[in-house]
Amino acid sequence: MSVKGRGGPGVGGLNRWVGRVAVILGACALGVTGLVGPSPGDAGAFSANPADPRLRAWDWVRSQLDPSAGAGETMQQAATLAPDRVYSADWTGPVSGTFTLVEGASPPPVEVAAVELDTPAATAAADPDYRGPITGRVTLPTATGRWILQAYRVDAGGARMLPAQALAGPDGTFTMDLAVAGDPGPGRWEIGVLDAFTGYAPTGERWPTPGTYRGWQVRSYAVTDRAYLLDAAPARSDGTFSFAASAPGRKRFELVAPGARPDGSEEVLGRYAPATGLIRTPTTDPATATAYAYDQGLALQAALVLDDADTADLLVTGLLAMQRTSGPQAGAFPVTASQGNPQVAPPVYRTGAHAVATYALLSALRDRPADDPQRPAIRAAAAEAVDWLIAQQVTDGPNAGLLTGGWGDLSGPGGTANPTPRIRWISTEHNLDAWHTLNLAADLLSCARCAAAADDLRAAVPARLWQPDGGFRQGLDPDGPDLTEPLDVQTWGGIWLQRIGRSDLAAVALGRTDAFTVTDGGITGMLAFRAQPSVPNPVPSVWFEGTFGLALAQARLGDATGHSATMAALAAGQRPDGSFPMATTADPDRELTTESSVAATTWFLLAGAPAGADGLWT
Repeated sequence: MSVKGRGGPGVGGLNRWVGRVAVILGACALGVTGLVGPSPGDAGAFSANPADPRLRAWDWVRSQLDPSAGAGETMQQAATLAPDRVYSADWTGPVSGTFTLVEGASPPPVEVAAVELDTPAATAAADPDYRGPITGRVTLPTATGRWILQAYRVDAGGARMLPAQALAGPDGTFTMDLAVAGDPGPGRWEIGVLDAFTGYAPTGERWPTPGTYRGWQVRSYAVTDRAYLLDAAPARSDGTFSFAASAPGRKRFELVAPGARPDGSEEVLGRYAPATGLIRTPTTDPATATAYAYDQGLALQAALVLDDADTADLLVTGLLAMQRTSGPQAGAFPVTASQGNPQVAPPVYRTGAHAVATYALLSALRDRPADDPQRPAIRAAAAEAVDWLIAQQVTDGPNAGLLTGGWGDLSGPGGTANPTPRIRWISTEHNLDAWHTLNLAADLLSCARCAAAADDLRAAVPARLWQPDGGFRQGLDPDGPDLTEPLDVQTWGGIWLQRIGRSDLAAVALGRTDAFTVTDGGITGMLAFRAQPSVPNPVPSVWFEGTFGLALAQARLGDATGHSATMAALAAGQRPDGSFPMATTADPDRELTTESSVAATTWFLLAGAPAGADGLWT
C-alpha cells in the first residue's frame, strides 16, 4: 500500500498520497467466532440476523451512499423532505416540494399568515384571471392606520408589487379591488401587509401562504463544488415549500431550526439530497462529502459478492457519473469526486485506483444478463476505461510493458490540482491492479489489445519489480528502483503470482509479510510498512485494510488455516456500527487514521468470500 498505489499510508507527501485512494472508510466482517463465518468457498451469502458482523458491516457501507446525512452528524431527524420532482442539475427555474414530520416529532407553535381572505374571496383570488373585489382581515394586532394591504403578482421571476392597496380598519378588516391593478401580467395573486409605522416594511407572510412553524426554516441549495445556499423561507405548517428560482447544480433542501441547540447553533431537522450512487468518505458535513474511485470499486465488488443487486446498480450509476467523458483524460476515473455532484472532481488520476474501479465495472458487466438494457452503457464505459489504462503503458526502453502512475498532482496555486504533469513513477500496486483488469477485459470485451497489454505486463512485472532477494519492491522512480517495502505489494503480489501460475514465488512474497506482524490494543495484524531504512520506526498500528488483504492472499494460496486465523484476530476491531477503522492507532506520517474506513470494511467482506465467482481478482 505504497503512496504510489491507491490511497492510504504513504512515505511521501500529499501529491503522492492522492494516488493512493484507500482512505478513511470501510468494513465487512465474517462470522461470529473470531470472524470465522462462511468457508473460503462461500460466495458470501449471509443470514438476516442483525447480529451477523457481515450484515452490520454491509449496512454501514451502504449508509455511506446516503448523501443526506454526515458521519457523526447529530441530526434530530424531525422530518423527511422530498422535491415535487427530480430537478436536473441545469434547472434554474422554480422548485417546490414537501416535508413530512416523523412520528413523535414536536413542532413549534404555528404562526398564521399576516393576512387571511374570507372564503369566497380566497376562492375567487385563487384564479389568476380574477379581477374583482376581495375581503379579509389582518391577523396582526389591531392598530388604526398602521396596516396597508398590498397586492402582488408572483411568477418564476419573483413577486411584483401592483398599484392595488387597501387600509385595514381598526378591527383589522379590509376590502380591496384587484381591478384597479389593470393588467397584472402573468402569475398568481398574493396579498401582503405593509407596516406604515416602520417605513411601509413588508410584515409577516403573504396570503395564500398557510401558517408557519415558529422559528423553523426551509432552505434551498445548489451543490457544485460545495453546497451554496440560495434562499430560505419560513417552514409552512401545511408541509409545502417553494422557491421562485434555483441555480445550476444538484438541488438540496433542508429543514432547520436556527439557534435551537444549547450552544446557540442551528439544528438540522431533515435534509433531502439526491442520491448520486457515489459512496463517500465518512464526513460530518455531507455538503463537502468526497467519494473515492478506489472505495467505489471495492464497494461495487462487495455488492456483487453479496448478491445485492440493487446496491450494485446504484454503485454502477455512481461510477458512470464519475467517469470523465471528454478531454485529455476521457475514460478515466478521477481519484476523487464530490458525492453531491460527481462531475466536480479534481483533475488528478492514478492508474491503480482507476484499474480497481474498472475491474469492478467489468465485474458488473459480467454479472448482467445479455438483455439487460443497461449493459450497452456499462460495456461502453468499461471499454473507454480500458483504453485509458492501456494509454499509460510504456512502449519502449527498460520499463516497456509497465504502466506509469497517471496524471495530475497538487502543484497548482495554493495546493490546488494541476492536471498537466504526467506521473512517471511506476508503482508495483498499479501494475498488479492493471494486469487483473486487462486480463478480465480481454475476455469480456473480446479485446485483443487488452490481451497483448496484459501479456507485456505479465513479462515486465517480474523482470523489473521483483527484488533479487525475493519479494516485490514498491516500484520504480525515474532515477531508479524504489526499495521501500509496503505490506500490500507482497499480498497483492502473491495473489497475482498465484494467478499467473507462479505459486512458488507467491509463497516467497507472502513469507515476507511475517516482518510486518504487530499487536496493538489487543489486536494482532499487519503494519502498513515494516521497519526499514525509509521507515525506521513505524508506529505499531494494525492496518485493517492491508491485513484483510493478507487474509485474501492466504485463502487464494490455499492456506485456509492462516486465513481463518488472520480474520479471527481482527474481529475485535469491528465497531458497534459495523465499520472497521483504517488502523488501531493513528500514524500521521503514513497517513493512517482511526476513522471508520470504507476500504477496510469492504476488504473485510471481500476477504470473507475469497473464492466467490464475483470476488476481487478471481
